[in-house]
Amino acid sequence: MSNPSEHRVGQFEKPLTYAVKHKDESVRMASRSGGIITALSDKVFCGGGVVYGCIMKDNYMAVHTRAEN
Repeated sequence: MSNPSEHRVGQFEKPLTYAVKHKDESVRMASRSGGIITALSDKVFCGGGVVYGCIMKDNYMAVHTRAEN
């Protein structure tokens, strides 16, 4: 059996993982996800859509929210 660390990208039909980051460094620095959520939600908002997410309140209570912009 081969060592998984020896595999090369070309050996797989699908990537094992994806890595993304926002082009704008200030967005990346304010994000915990590399800014991908900002990039995706901006695209949704431009199309007139809404985005749902979860935020953490001060008391560590998770609250689901809706954003329109």
